[in-house]
Amino acid sequence: MSHSLSPRSAPMIACMAFLLCLFPSKGLAGFVDCTSDPPASVQAQIDSGDNHITVNGQCAESVFLPRDGMSISGASGPDSDAILGQVIIFSVQQIALRELTVGGPVFVNKGAAANFDGVVISGFGNLNVTDNSIAHLFNGSSVEGNVDSVFVNNGSALLLDDSSITGIRGGVFISEGAVAQIRHSSVTDTANGVQLFRSGTARFLNSHLGPATLDDGNVSCNPLCLFDNSHARIQGTTIEGSNFDPSIGGAVALFRDSSIVIRGAGSGITNTGTQPAIAVFHQSSLRQDGGGPVFASAGEVALALFGTAYGDVRGAALQGDATVDLRSVLRLRAPSRVDGDVRLSQGSTFDATGAPLVNGAVICADRDSRLSGEVGGLGQRKCQRFRPIGVDHDEG
Repeated sequence: MSHSLSPRSAPMIACMAFLLCLFPSKGLAGFVDCTSDPPASVQAQIDSGDNHITVNGQCAESVFLPRDGMSISGASGPDSDAILGQVIIFSVQQIALRELTVGGPVFVNKGAAANFDGVVISGFGNLNVTDNSIAHLFNGSSVEGNVDSVFVNNGSALLLDDSSITGIRGGVFISEGAVAQIRHSSVTDTANGVQLFRSGTARFLNSHLGPATLDDGNVSCNPLCLFDNSHARIQGTTIEGSNFDPSIGGAVALFRDSSIVIRGAGSGITNTGTQPAIAVFHQSSLRQDGGGPVFASAGEVALALFGTAYGDVRGAALQGDATVDLRSVLRLRAPSRVDGDVRLSQGSTFDATGAPLVNGAVICADRDSRLSGEVGGLGQRKCQRFRPIGVDHDEG
């Protein structure tokens, strides 16, 4: 039941990079001075035919970009120059916003493609990337302040490079076949964290996810949740969570046929709340390959598998217990280590490969739960060993 990024993701992202790197089309350039009395209008300059516009000051208006290859740049940067209204980008390509603040909602919809280069999005409303569109935020861009949420759906893509999403009032929601690629970036202090729904896919590279901040009883996992056949890949990324709901979830939690792959060095998942660092539910799967990440929780459990879930851990340190429940399988391979107990119940299996260390006990709560293989460490085995027949969970 191992999953990874969709086979379509790599060519999709390559295509995005190609589209976003195309040179803007040629056109007239204009200058809009919003400090004048009366202030000039960005939209009027666009309507006059200018494709490349520089704004000076804070322009209190909404802007619609109707042509391919248009750009809007701040004269002095986002501290001084702003569009204090909606920015609407529908069905056009090669759009560039540079070195300014957007103080209203942003719409990148209906097959549009837009670059945000050193842009601060901080107004009320959402960043919406929908209907096979692409938004690329880079060079210190940020989504912050009074923004409600970031929505990426219907086959669209959010590319975040050397940028941040912080302090927004909602969350980052990736759904319905959409893709997020977050590289050398951070998502912190959001109300609802990052949530993937309905075949959403995300890749995190050398980034940081901080805990969600909304204590309303509805946050079942933070800062990263996957639902309904969604998939994430993590490399060189630290994830820090804190659960508000003491009955469910984890810093990272997977539900209903979802999967996560954690590869290489530099990753770690911690939960300062009482729930697990990672919780895997309902036919979902975890695979960890090398690099020695630490999974730790302030509660008792570092890793929880429940409901025919599967975990393949190849080199992590679990600082706490591992619980394996309701016909789930944990395959723990040396040099992995559990600084706690491995607890099995309701027909679950612990497959120990290469004598991984368990510095607690291996405990079976029922006759149908089993230990396969040898464990090392200080613990005391309480499960009868057996040789599995006809089942091989090895994924190479």
